Amino acid sequence: MRQIEIIEPMIIMPLGELALIQVERYYDLKLEGKSLTEKISKLGSGVIEQNGAVIIPNFHPASHVDPSIMLDRWKLLWEYLVYP
Repeated sequence: MRQIEIIEPMIIMPLGELALIQVERYYDLKLEGKSLTEKISKLGSGVIEQNGAVIIPNFHPASHVDPSIMLDRWKLLWEYLVYP
């Protein structure tokens, strides 16, 4: 949580449920769903915009989720990356 305060990132991609839980605590989010899959599916746009940051929850790389699903989550990064 301290790292988020110091860096003030524009984009956060928590990898896995435990990482998302920490981000939820930091931003005081109340995401619907019991599992990471349920939470992601209920996001609609697939992202959360909070306090100037875009949060893109994703599955942990070691999970047994279909790689194409994980790739779709990674592709969301390109929609929010802005180069000067």
